Parts: sequence; structure tokens; C-alpha cells
Amino acid sequence: MRTRIVSVGLIEKDGKILMGNKAPGRGPYPGTWRLPGGGVEEGETLEQALVREVKEEVGLDVINSEMVFECEDITQGNEEMMHYKFNIFKAEVEGKENHSDEFPKIKWIDKNDLTKTKLAKPSIMLFEHLGYM
Repeated sequence: MRTRIVSVGLIEKDGKILMGNKAPGRGPYPGTWRLPGGGVEEGETLEQALVREVKEEVGLDVINSEMVFECEDITQGNEEMMHYKFNIFKAEVEGKENHSDEFPKIKWIDKNDLTKTKLAKPSIMLFEHLGYM
């Protein structure tokens, strides 16, 4: 089983969290809402991957970040079972968010609505850790 290291951005504004719904066939947890982020490429730091992935997925520039949570999960990837190591950063951003090929749907979800939203497992673990759920 392969391991994939992932950097993820927790972007909050006015009591809401920016989340996206991945395009079909793009990574684990199909049909769920998740935070922007993705795999760390060879030679990248966790922070560099965070900056790149947030820009690619939601069009925002990360100007400051701080690691807030780490978790792991074993689940079906695109073609095989994968071991994922998630590094979740609280990210300050600038710019205007947009959808992308990776995240054709994005929305700001109120913290009070998280329990009513179909979330990816790592997002659930994070929100429980932070006391949002």
C-alpha cells in the first residue's frame, strides 16, 4: 500500500468555512465536501504544497498559514487502497475564490451546518478536534 502525504487549507471567514466538492474520479471520498488541498510533490515542503494546491483548487493566494491538525486514513484512492497522511493548516488568504477542474463546486459552509453536510472523513476528524461538531 502506498502512502500519500497531503497538505490541506482550513480557510475561515465570518463563521463559514470554504469547502469544495471534487470532480468525479478525482481522489478519495467521492461525493463529499472537503477542504482545498492535495498531495505533496517531490521536493516540496508541506507549506509549498498548501500554497500550490489552494491556488489550483480555489484560486486563492495563501499569505500565512499555521498547522492545526494532523490525521491519517486508509481508503480507496483513484485506483487502489491508499494510506493518506493529512497535514491541515489554518490558512489566511487573499483574492477571490473560484471553482476549478478539481473543485467544480465550492461554497462557504456555516460552522453550524457542518453536521448537515456530507463531509470527507478527514474534515470530520478536524472539525471534531476543533469542537465545531
